[in-house]
Amino acid sequence: PLVLRERPPIPPPVIASQTVIRRLPGLPVPPRSVIIERVPPPPPRPRDILMERWIPYGPQAKRRTLVQRAAAPLPYPAPRNVII
Repeated sequence: PLVLRERPPIPPPVIASQTVIRRLPGLPVPPRSVIIERVPPPPPRPRDILMERWIPYGPQAKRRTLVQRAAAPLPYPAPRNVII
């Protein structure tokens, strides 16, 4: 079989060995213990109270009263005493 190969990449330059000092922080203090207290549920809310009130009437306007008298009654016609 035919095998075609690329040239390998150029290796990075070699860095001389160094001593690296890393200061690691100490272990953190463990967290405080947490006490979970369950509070009872609140009581049910009371029913809404609706108060219906009448709105007071405002001041009454002065009313003009027009009086129209009826006509005087018509007198009865004079009786005719007719003897037949």
